[in-house]
Amino acid sequence: MKTYPIVILGAGIIGRFAKVLMPEAEVFERKDESASNYTCNYLLGNLSRVRVPELEYTKMIYRNLINGEKPTMDLIRAYKESKVGISKLDYGDYKQFIHEQIVYAVKLPQVAVSFNKDVESINPLEKTIKFKDGDEIKYGCIINTIPLKNLLGLIDFWKEYNIGAFFANKPIYYKEYFINEDLPEDVVVLNFIVSERTPLYRITTTKHSRSEESYYEMKDSIKILPGKILPSEQAEEVARDLQLYSIYSYGRYGRWRSTEHIHETFKNLRRFSERKGQIGYC
Repeated sequence: MKTYPIVILGAGIIGRFAKVLMPEAEVFERKDESASNYTCNYLLGNLSRVRVPELEYTKMIYRNLINGEKPTMDLIRAYKESKVGISKLDYGDYKQFIHEQIVYAVKLPQVAVSFNKDVESINPLEKTIKFKDGDEIKYGCIINTIPLKNLLGLIDFWKEYNIGAFFANKPIYYKEYFINEDLPEDVVVLNFIVSERTPLYRITTTKHSRSEESYYEMKDSIKILPGKILPSEQAEEVARDLQLYSIYSYGRYGRWRSTEHIHETFKNLRRFSERKGQIGYC
């Protein structure tokens, strides 16, 4: 049985960045190579508020609108209440809806990934992972970037409790079409919709294309999971408990934090990588 000092679950932008920081790690991804980067390509999951020196990026202007207007506290509150039933605002909401800001479109790192490796179960006591293709490995620690609710469904001693049910989310439907918009190449406009007359909740416009995202199925759309993260009081406690078993979760889905931005995840991963050899690492 092979042993890896660090195992990374998930080959999205976060998992690949972890590999850039820790080349000794092994990345496992359940999808094939062509399907593994949809979050970056479709949902703009690669937009960072700060520059990332380890990665290639393109500087862009990012404009937020709500119902076509510059966001105000009242509009932000109305949008949040209409979509998740919560009107209370926190710091993460203000960060998300800054009207215009410079962002950096991070290029998906091209790193070594073991694709088509679907995890069947994880035994944190023996530090082993079984894959559905019959392979089994040992690990020193796990860096988890897949949704926290999915991870819990793989861990042996949590399977029977269905604890993942506490982490509610909504599926998102997505469609994209090409247009000829009068926008500069480096501008992305996000218009968040607060209206009972339409199921759309966000329209993203660039110079050449427009995409629509919705909680409800649209004609010619595709269903994207895991979808919208809804708040969970259990998330932080569960993530801390996992660290006792050398499982460290990162990313807004990995930690189930709807307001966590990608540059914050990058910063936290960088701190983790700097702890190598110290107490508490693996």
